[in-house]
Amino acid sequence: MKRLFIALSLLLSVQLAGAQSKAVVDAISDVDKAKEALANPKKAVKPASWINLGEAYIKAFEAPAPAVVTGMPQPQIAMLLGGMAPVSSEDRIMGGIPYHVDIYPEFNLYYDGTGVLAIVEVTKAAYTDIDPLAEAINAFVKAGELETKEKGIEKVKAHLQNVSSLYFSDAMTMYSLEKYGAASDDFMKCVEISELPLLGNIDTLSVFNAAFTANLASDTLRAITMFERCVELGYYENGDVFASLAGLYIGKGDNAKGKSILEEGFKLFPSSQAIIIGLINYYLDNNEDPQTLFSLIAEAKANEPNNASLYYVEGNVYKGLGDIQKALECYYKSYEIDPNYVFGLYAAGTLWYDEAVRVSEIAQSEMDDKKYNALVEEFEGYMVNAIEPFETLFNATEDVEFKTIAAEYLKSINFRFRDRDQKYMDGYEKYNSYLNSQQNQ
Repeated sequence: MKRLFIALSLLLSVQLAGAQSKAVVDAISDVDKAKEALANPKKAVKPASWINLGEAYIKAFEAPAPAVVTGMPQPQIAMLLGGMAPVSSEDRIMGGIPYHVDIYPEFNLYYDGTGVLAIVEVTKAAYTDIDPLAEAINAFVKAGELETKEKGIEKVKAHLQNVSSLYFSDAMTMYSLEKYGAASDDFMKCVEISELPLLGNIDTLSVFNAAFTANLASDTLRAITMFERCVELGYYENGDVFASLAGLYIGKGDNAKGKSILEEGFKLFPSSQAIIIGLINYYLDNNEDPQTLFSLIAEAKANEPNNASLYYVEGNVYKGLGDIQKALECYYKSYEIDPNYVFGLYAAGTLWYDEAVRVSEIAQSEMDDKKYNALVEEFEGYMVNAIEPFETLFNATEDVEFKTIAAEYLKSINFRFRDRDQKYMDGYEKYNSYLNSQQNQ
């Protein structure tokens, strides 16, 4: 008898899990009614009938998700759900971010570490055999074909734009859930909607997002196609499009094409770190003379001799190639040209500091005392070298962020040498006092 009871309980739970909520059942019913109305020839030629069908499909798309909004705290969500309890709960990590997940029959709710709703994931759609948003698009397009009034056309356009926003929102959800292929599909839908004759205004952001997420999903063909489309449309994302596109071509073995794209992008965005890193890696990986890159920089400097950022970029190239002295010369030159451009000072300081960290890591595994002491001396020399550019940066800028970063480095360095000379103790107290004053503001 007990076994029979357990079996019946399991059967009941399966039936409940398979059942659709009233909201979904009602939405599907509305779709069926709208389709039945179109069976009437008189109604089938009216734009309103097709709009009703499109709206019904949208309702069906939205029905499984609860009437909650991301950003709401968990107690408020519980009130809105009217006491509906989750089937289970668990902790998950998505994109390196921990979430507490409440699991319901038709959806999952993801709460961040502060108990705020971050993601709503629909797990049981109203339809499994069709895309209701795609059907809504078809319905609205049909309404547009039948509509003769300008006001009516504008209404249809608004409906299509609404569908695009729903796809975009779903794409962002898929991205957060690390379902990059699905996110790219959604962004492609946004692009397709924007290309409809009724709208005719290409959604460049979605073109880029479709490429970006396709790349994450290892869909190389779509990623290349859409990044190339970005280039055609002049949507460059400050040069990132060129860097990503070049990386894809290089990844598939077409180094010449990748190099050409990087060089083309550099001419337009000589300060793009993504492009610069791509070029540096290209020359290092292929053992090619990087003179072409320096020629490009020289050309850019000839056009803009007072552009401090170009010298900063050149410094980054030298740093990437391992020529520290040349890198430092360029960093200081950028500050000399424009005293308000302090990126070079920051780069010079971090270069010395990073060198100190590199030597320190080598020293940790050195067993020979003589070699170890030599490495410690080298490490400390680099640390001391970092003081001057960071102090110059601290005194030269009024930017709180730069000033705070410089103070953090200087506090750390001076603390290490505080027992060797009073100037280091004074430096430690000065920068520690500044940082404390910033925290108290």
